[in-house]
Amino acid sequence: MKDIELRLMEAYKNLYKLKCNSTDKFDNQCELSDLTLTQVEYLKIIDKHEYITISGLAEAVHNSKPTVTEMVKKFTSLDCVYKVRCRQDGRKSYLKLTDRGLKVARMEENVLKDLVQKIMTRLTEEEVYTLIDLFEKLGCEE
Repeated sequence: MKDIELRLMEAYKNLYKLKCNSTDKFDNQCELSDLTLTQVEYLKIIDKHEYITISGLAEAVHNSKPTVTEMVKKFTSLDCVYKVRCRQDGRKSYLKLTDRGLKVARMEENVLKDLVQKIMTRLTEEEVYTLIDLFEKLGCEE
């Protein structure tokens, strides 16, 4: 393998380690061991909607209402979600995230913010703009 390829691999490993450190920091805060990736995605959907019912969540995730109802029961027991009755129609309840639920739902965004802060403190402004240009050049075309 060429020297430049080895250096590129090592540089990428450093960036990956930096991201992993940020991820670990937020994993520990959120105590994610009780949740699957699918469940985290459900919490993100609840977070995106100001008013969402179990039926609305079932529709959004393309799953049955009974399956989502069981998931919401688990979220409630894990202190991630609570229900609020609709003032206009007392038969309806909306799903809301607890503080823990919000942390979990927004963890990915917070990891990225933490990573960006680490990069900003280690690079000059010019280097940051160069890095942005390089990342934009790489894009997501596959």
